[in-house]
Amino acid sequence: MVRAPSDIGAASLLAFVVACAGSQPNDTVGGSARGRSIERAPVELVVDGLDGQKVHIRSFRGRTTLLFVFATFDGVSQAALRPLREFTTVHSKEVAVLGIASQPGGIALLDAWVHALDPPFLVAYDAEQTIARGKSALGELEAVPACIMLNRRGIEVARHVGFPGTQVLERLLRTAQETR
Repeated sequence: MVRAPSDIGAASLLAFVVACAGSQPNDTVGGSARGRSIERAPVELVVDGLDGQKVHIRSFRGRTTLLFVFATFDGVSQAALRPLREFTTVHSKEVAVLGIASQPGGIALLDAWVHALDPPFLVAYDAEQTIARGKSALGELEAVPACIMLNRRGIEVARHVGFPGTQVLERLLRTAQETR
């Protein structure tokens, strides 16, 4: 059992617990720090398509883009396809969705995964494993699945780690639309 040191009053401990309970560690939204606007660079990332062609994230500029980073063997990543399917159907004209398998040896199971689950968006993989190692333009990812929203200029404006319900996806989209 963890006990608070005797010099920390109950009021201080309560304030700390309340402050922590209000945070959302799985969601981050870019764009401000202490009221100032932060100018971010567009995401530069190249992944491999199943057809052997390179997929450049910059080719999606001009459209809001959702990057769905997943692992084929992960049950939560597979379950995420249901809200992603709904989101993609509703927003297909305004949002490009790209699924990126980020596990080691991503290509090994990806073809079977696509055939079995028929995702309604383009799927690629990170052959260099830069995403999984935290060495890509996306930085460190806490876990998969992760949804990363880019605005029309290709700048990351929000991300969510974990299961992305439809409300989460809609909130990510609203954030992108507000930061054109």
